[in-house]
Amino acid sequence: MSFPKESNKFPVGGGRHPVSEGTVATEIAKALRRELGNSHAAVKTVAQWTGASERAAKNWLAGRFAPSGEHLVSLVERSNEVLFVFLILAHRHDVATAAVLVDVRDRLRAASLAVDRILGNDREEG
Repeated sequence: MSFPKESNKFPVGGGRHPVSEGTVATEIAKALRRELGNSHAAVKTVAQWTGASERAAKNWLAGRFAPSGEHLVSLVERSNEVLFVFLILAHRHDVATAAVLVDVRDRLRAASLAVDRILGNDREEG
């Protein structure tokens, strides 16, 4: 998606509720920093995930620019935080809520399996 030349608004929801490009950049940066921190390792991880340069990744983490097209798709594919922010910016709160619930379920399942391993798989129920 390219931004219109005459506007600095990111068209969301059919253009009914535009979000500024700066807001997109800021919110994606916050999401990446929540998930990865703000270290050079985070820059390297984002660059690896997207195939972008470290300079581009550093700019995204700083919120100076938003990733475009294929880079945004790569981030959404690998980062639940970026996926969630993207859905909120797109005013898809229902889908964002479902994504959070799936993530919570998956984490609970993993925690339950870890507890079972610690306690031993042969334990009796009840």
